[in-house]
Amino acid sequence: MICPKCSTKNDDDYIFCVNCGESIAVAGEKTEQFPSVSTLIGAGHIRSSAPPTAQFSSPATETRRDHLTIPPTFEHRPAKGSSAGWKIAGIAICLIVIAGSAAIAAVVYFNRPVSQSEVLPDHLGLFVVDADRRAISELSKREFANVKDGRDAMLKESITPSVQRVADFVLYADPGETKIDDLKFVRLDSIKDEGSMQQIDFQASLVEGKPAMKRLRFPNALSNGKYAFAIFNGPFDEGKHKFWAFEVNGTGNSDTAIAGHELTIALKEKKPDEKQAATNTSTETQKIEKPTVEAPFGARIAYCNASDVVVRGAPSLTARKVNGLRRGQKVYLLSYSDNYDNWNGVRANWAYIQTESGKRG
Repeated sequence: MICPKCSTKNDDDYIFCVNCGESIAVAGEKTEQFPSVSTLIGAGHIRSSAPPTAQFSSPATETRRDHLTIPPTFEHRPAKGSSAGWKIAGIAICLIVIAGSAAIAAVVYFNRPVSQSEVLPDHLGLFVVDADRRAISELSKREFANVKDGRDAMLKESITPSVQRVADFVLYADPGETKIDDLKFVRLDSIKDEGSMQQIDFQASLVEGKPAMKRLRFPNALSNGKYAFAIFNGPFDEGKHKFWAFEVNGTGNSDTAIAGHELTIALKEKKPDEKQAATNTSTETQKIEKPTVEAPFGARIAYCNASDVVVRGAPSLTARKVNGLRRGQKVYLLSYSDNYDNWNGVRANWAYIQTESGKRG
């Protein structure tokens, strides 16, 4: 077959010219022609860089040239823009996952149980802890020889701290010096001149890991007013009494009713040779005499449980005073009278007694 380009004669079964590499058409075949590019390599050598030619021929012809041709390789290329679309979709998915993880982390963080470290005192004393346990205020300790004088002073003065809400208190003290059983809690305006007052109950518990600290709490909310923890040491009017006072203000609770029980601190005992004060207008006085007679037969022994008790000549508040008793004084109980009287809110009948000196009344 003659090459149409360079006129070189080729065998009939060749499909490319042996001289120039041009594709040679074969009769009866449909040939798909691709443009060829010749590249000069070296000196005088020409290599064809044209893509392989796909021939469509009859089976008979095809079997004769399978050793001369290289089947074309078709590379699958995705449609333009499809790779970029997958990248954008992948980035979008990653952003969604990151945003979701951040949202979940934020929810978990803000709803986590917050460990609040309670502020505790670093020195000995009595402290009030605010409601959120983030701050403490120390109560000043004051000492008075007379509880009445201390009450009057603290009620007149401006007491700090002044708290609106009371969570609890912390007592940090040496157990050998300040015993929790000796600590009382009172409302200052409940203290009476004769030594009685209303004691309010509180609860005490240990602070974990702090054996010298006690947490003090109240089962009920405190109303507005001035209060004090107190340790009473000695008689009401002559002792060494300690007070840690504070004020509750702004709770919205102005109820002055106090839940608790009555506490009485005894007055100082008078010496036997001191004159006893009368409870009426009478100016008569009697000295406490030493025992001079034997105990009456069949009488019961009793002891006076209050100071300045008046002994009268008859079972009546208007009867003449014949003697006086001191706290703890021993007497002989002879009998009880049928006469009843009211005294300081107490209704009771009179007792007929004899002192150790033999005086009766």
